[in-house]
Amino acid sequence: MTLLLEIILIFMLQSGGISGKNEELIKRVGEDVFLHCNVDASSNQCSDIRWLYNRHSSTNTEEITNTENEDQSSARASRLSVSSDCSLLITNITDEDAGRYECKTKSGSHAIVYLNILSISSSPSDVYGRVDLTCSLLCFGFSYCKQNSIIWMNETGSQLSGNNPEFEGKKQTNCVSVLTVKHQSGNNKRFTCKFVKDEEVKIDADYVLTDISGQTKHLYQRVGDDVLLPCGTKSSSSSCSDVNWLYQKDPNAASITEVKNGNVVQSSARASRLSVSSDCSLLITNITDEDAGRFLCRLRNKNEFEAYLNTLSNISGQTKHLYQRVGDDVLLPCRTKSSSSSCSDVNWLYQKDPNAASITEVKNGNVVQSSARASRLSVSSDCSLLITNITDEDAGRFLCRLRNKNEFEVYLNTLSISKDPPEVHPRGNGSVTLQCSLNRHDRTIPCKQNSIIWVDETGSHLSGEGVGLEFRGQTNCDSVLIVKHQSGNNKRFTCKFVEDDEVKIDAVYVLDFSDVSGHNIIIIVGAVMKVVLMFVGVVAALVYMYRRRTKENEDQRTRRRRRTVDGDEDDL
Repeated sequence: MTLLLEIILIFMLQSGGISGKNEELIKRVGEDVFLHCNVDASSNQCSDIRWLYNRHSSTNTEEITNTENEDQSSARASRLSVSSDCSLLITNITDEDAGRYECKTKSGSHAIVYLNILSISSSPSDVYGRVDLTCSLLCFGFSYCKQNSIIWMNETGSQLSGNNPEFEGKKQTNCVSVLTVKHQSGNNKRFTCKFVKDEEVKIDADYVLTDISGQTKHLYQRVGDDVLLPCGTKSSSSSCSDVNWLYQKDPNAASITEVKNGNVVQSSARASRLSVSSDCSLLITNITDEDAGRFLCRLRNKNEFEAYLNTLSNISGQTKHLYQRVGDDVLLPCRTKSSSSSCSDVNWLYQKDPNAASITEVKNGNVVQSSARASRLSVSSDCSLLITNITDEDAGRFLCRLRNKNEFEVYLNTLSISKDPPEVHPRGNGSVTLQCSLNRHDRTIPCKQNSIIWVDETGSHLSGEGVGLEFRGQTNCDSVLIVKHQSGNNKRFTCKFVEDDEVKIDAVYVLDFSDVSGHNIIIIVGAVMKVVLMFVGVVAALVYMYRRRTKENEDQRTRRRRRTVDGDEDDL
């Protein structure tokens, strides 16, 4: 009965039974997400905005924001903020953020957003060196994942299914898929989980399985966030009574016991912010710079796992590189603390390339209206800069500057795919040219060769020339793929930018061959018409010549008859 009510409720919401705009988003754990409220910011409606949240349709509604301020009683308060256009920003999302969000004012509901979250987790290695990788899609209400909608691929792009000596793919259960991988020594291995719906990859996530000999993890977190430090070793006790957690500030400092026999040591300075999870991982809430350092999970059997926690101020260099697709929204973090709640001491500057002059986009916390991108800019409550519907023209260096001279640089790199670009000479014969381009601040720094790759809808790497395809190669940060005309359904091609053996960003282009077929029909019809016209012209010329020759022959016969008649008259 509960399931039926959930189906009816979601159907009403999606079919417009409740006023307001509905939106469905799918994100990865750890990303930032922007939930649009769909109100006119100029109308000052944000003063009575309320953001409501439901994890399931059967749970109570939770109010997480009110009057432009995050509800501090919310468990995720440190990760929430409301932008100038009343939209809700959630940073560093977790599985617990999945659900239904509603933006509401006194006049009613303005927007409903369903946030679905994809995550990958791993189990500790068993005695045979096997690890379970679990890929889960967290959704609102009942799970709607079809069988085989969650698939696994290895770093070569090959789909993993069935069993072999290196892995075992288990049957998908609802929205959860488990891949058992045998740990191997040597290089790290990368596995990709993809969620497919309507024959389209909606989202994917990568998991890098480190060498079993390296029981170490490095985590990078913002001050104020919550962090879960994995133990990475399997306890023999359900209560973690054989687990200790130790902390070391720096290599020269003594180790401090934070958790002993599964229980938090109450004399610890951070005891009120510590807890031990059911798998013996250590949760630290509202982290500070003082939490940065080395944490060691130790079992009585001497198995150990190290986790190095780095906070923002402990990461060298106030610089961040972001990779985004054209058309996405992006949030540029300021990372410097403003003394004003309105960000009145914050300026944002933009530089297209190293030789260009800097342009002020935000001055004293307000968007400069003369900017070409002003309509797509807004400043969030933590002074970050939101750019909606980004274009290649947004690629470059953004600088967040405070009056006290503190600065934070963000380099925005954009990836785009264009069809039949004018600068690439076409091949003709119904072929289509796809060009994948990475745009960034300094174009004089070349992209490494083979750093931009193409894969087809099966995940196979496309290189050289094959049936229906020709890879022309990569020039600097541009890669060209020629797709020859094919009959059948639409084809999907993915372009990926890889750096340091990691996919930084990818973009998908779906090629509709019906358009190409129509173009070919026009070409064929034009060619046929040309042949027909040439044939008609030849026939007309032949008829003309035949008639002319017949007329000349007739004239000659007439002249002969006249001469004969005249000769007869002379004889008389």
